[in-house]
Amino acid sequence: IYLYSTSPSLGWKSGLAFRSHPPFVMDGSIVRLSLKEGDKNKDSGDPSVDMLVLTSHGSFSVFTMLPVPKLQFKGTIMPAMNQMRLSASLRATQRNHDSAMFPELSRIVFTDSKHLLLILCHKSKSTPIGGLLQGFVYNCDMETWIRISDGRFIFSKFFSSIPTSKLQKGLLAKVDDVVRSSSRRSSSNRHGAVSIASAAEMYYINEDDKSSLQNFATKSHCEDRLACALTLQSKADFEHWLRLYVRALALEGDTAHLRLLVDMLLHKRVSNDGNDDIISETTCWWMSSAERVLDLDRLGAVEKIIIPEMTKNRSLQRLTNEFATEVRSLQD
Repeated sequence: IYLYSTSPSLGWKSGLAFRSHPPFVMDGSIVRLSLKEGDKNKDSGDPSVDMLVLTSHGSFSVFTMLPVPKLQFKGTIMPAMNQMRLSASLRATQRNHDSAMFPELSRIVFTDSKHLLLILCHKSKSTPIGGLLQGFVYNCDMETWIRISDGRFIFSKFFSSIPTSKLQKGLLAKVDDVVRSSSRRSSSNRHGAVSIASAAEMYYINEDDKSSLQNFATKSHCEDRLACALTLQSKADFEHWLRLYVRALALEGDTAHLRLLVDMLLHKRVSNDGNDDIISETTCWWMSSAERVLDLDRLGAVEKIIIPEMTKNRSLQRLTNEFATEVRSLQD
C-alpha cells in the first residue's frame, strides 16, 4: 500500500502529491481500502486519519495513520461469512447446493462512531433464514462479530419493507433500511421470504397457532433491537424500540412482562420475605447497562414511554394506575 499526501492549503486541487509513508505489506491482495479523516487532535490540532484494509484472506485491520501509524484492532470476516452460509435454509423444492456458497461482501465501513460495520449479501436463489442481506458489527472487547440486522423477524408486527421515518436517525435504523431493502426486492408479500414451517422452527412455536407465532416473533424482534441498539450506543434507537416493545406487550395484555419491565427499570425486586426492595442491579443485562451507556432516565422512561402506551388498553387500567402511583411516590 502506497500512501500519498498533498498541499495542506489547496488540497488535491493543487495537482501535486508526495509519498507520505513507506510501502505497507499486507497478508494478501487488497480487497477493500478506505481512508477516513476523523476529529482533530486536542493537543496538536491535526486531524486523525483512520485506514481500513480488507485482504483476500478475509482478514481486516484498522489503523490510525496520523499523527503516528498505529494498529487499532484487527480480525477476520470469515466467522460472519460462515454463519450466514450455514444459516441458509433452502426450499424443499430446490435441488442444487447453493447453501454451500459463501455470501458476497456488500459493504464494510468504519463509521464515525468508531464501529466496524459489515454487510454481507447471499446470492442464493432461495432466501436463507436471516434474509439476503445481514449486517454485523465487530466487538473489539470480545473480538467477535455481532449480528445487528437481518430478516429473521419477518413475522413480527413491526417488521416492514418501508424505509424508517426520517425522525429515526439512529445507526441501527440506517442499517435496518439497507437490510430491509433486500426483503423488498426478494418478496412482494409479508410471508414470501421464509415458509411458515421454517419460521415455526426458528421460534419453537406450534405452527398451527399463527397468532402465537406472531406475538412471540414481535416480542423477540423488539428485544433483539433493544440489545443491538445498546451495542451501537444509539439512544434514539433504544427509546424507539422500547416504546414498540411496551406497545406490543400492552396490546397483548401481557401484565407479567410489563410488571417485570417496570420492576427492572425501577431497580425493584421482591425479596424472600415478600417485601419490595430497591436494588442497584437487575437481571436483564441491557437494562442494567442502559443507564450507564445511554444515560437513560429510567423513571422518565416509565412515565413518558410505558404508562402512555399502557393507557391504550383499558383492561390494563388498574396496573397503569399502580405504576403511575409508584412513579409519583419515587419522584416525591
